[in-house]
Amino acid sequence: MDTVVSFKAGETIIEEGDEGSWAYVILSGKARVFKQTAAGEVTLAVMENSEVFGEMALIEDRPRS
Repeated sequence: MDTVVSFKAGETIIEEGDEGSWAYVILSGKARVFKQTAAGEVTLAVMENSEVFGEMALIEDRPRS
C-alpha cells in the first residue's frame, strides 16, 4: 500500500535500531543520513528525489542499520 507522508526539515524519519515496517521513497526534498560518533555527527549520505531508503530492514527482517 502506498502512503504519502510529509516530514519537516530536521525531523527524524528513522533511527538505527528501529524495527522496520516501511520503506521510503523521496518524492521531493532531501534526507540526510547521519551517524553519531565519539567525534560528533558524521553525514553518511544525502538522499534526493526518487531515492529509496529503509528497505534493508524489510529485506533482511532485522532492525534498521
